[in-house]
Amino acid sequence: MEFIAKHRLAALGIGILILALPVIYYLFITADRAGKTQVTVQIVPADAKVTIGDKKVSSGDIWLKPGAYPVSGSKEGFADYSSSEIVGTDKKLIVVLLNPKSDEAKKWAEKNQDKYLKVEGQAGNAAREEGEAFRDKNPIVNILPYKSLIYTIGYRADPADSSGNSIILEINAGESYRDDAVYQIYQWGYDPTDYKINFKDYKNPFES
Repeated sequence: MEFIAKHRLAALGIGILILALPVIYYLFITADRAGKTQVTVQIVPADAKVTIGDKKVSSGDIWLKPGAYPVSGSKEGFADYSSSEIVGTDKKLIVVLLNPKSDEAKKWAEKNQDKYLKVEGQAGNAAREEGEAFRDKNPIVNILPYKSLIYTIGYRADPADSSGNSIILEINAGESYRDDAVYQIYQWGYDPTDYKINFKDYKNPFES
């Protein structure tokens, strides 16, 4: 009886462990992905060597923290690929398309135009979605740049925001017209204090 009881306890322990493994795995994955964005990577040719940041990747889904990432790709017969991608909460796709250089690579590319076209189409759709999300977060950009006779108002991405979702308003106006430009923002229905504003050729009087 004691032998049977021990085996039952061992079997019960194994059963509990088997049931717990999926939970442990789920908790591990959840913790590992916390604060990260799911990004789909599409690579053509699929067997090209590609790195995003310091991580080697292949076509598929990866999880990245918001920020700027260098992207590089290489494959014999194709031109090296290099770019920089900003991953924010709305970044869904990173595309790496290598252009053929050698005759053999060009023949391959001709036979696989459908792969290039498919990925290019996905990239176009993703860019539109990201642009719409950016404009939803910063609706003022829909009326910028704005130009009057005495000032202009534009914008640029805020480098302090690694997500790429924030902007800095750029105002080019004479010193006596800067308040008019700020008031214009207010007239549009936006609170100027909600934005970082940079005045062109502005010199802080408190700086030597």
